[in-house]
Amino acid sequence: MITFSGLMYDVGTNLGAALVGAILGIAITFVMGRTRDRSLRKRLRRLEAHHHDQGTEVVLVVSCRHPMDAEVSRFLRAQGVEVAESYRLHHPGLFGLDEKEWDDFIAHVAKLAGDIRTFGATRVHFFTNVPLVAGVMAGALLDNGPETWLYHHDSKAGYVHVGTLAFGSPL
Repeated sequence: MITFSGLMYDVGTNLGAALVGAILGIAITFVMGRTRDRSLRKRLRRLEAHHHDQGTEVVLVVSCRHPMDAEVSRFLRAQGVEVAESYRLHHPGLFGLDEKEWDDFIAHVAKLAGDIRTFGATRVHFFTNVPLVAGVMAGALLDNGPETWLYHHDSKAGYVHVGTLAFGSPL
């Protein structure tokens, strides 16, 4: 008990009430936050499904040495894939050891990835024949965007869909 200005306060009772209030406040905030998060996730899934139903597909062809444009176009037509826009980047020769050459190439890929996001594509069909390192860097840039289908060229089977970069799903 503390006496202040003639009034008596029971410190234990007030402290206990404050502690219970704080615990209840934290619990209520946690439950409300989880409920709001769950509601937002459901809403985003519905919007995503609606967006994919009305999806916009594009093609990105990143090549070096041998242009792939004509072959990729024939493949997509044969598969019945209609793309709204085509993005292409071609490096005319082999990659050397000059880091600036690689940086410039990846900067162009980054610009194309930004253009694709700005366009509002929901799916990217990605074809490449660049060296592995350049392909990994391009994939990293595309991973933060719309769903990206990755294609491999087999000498006998032609192009084959081998994986998908999409939020929350493994290849």
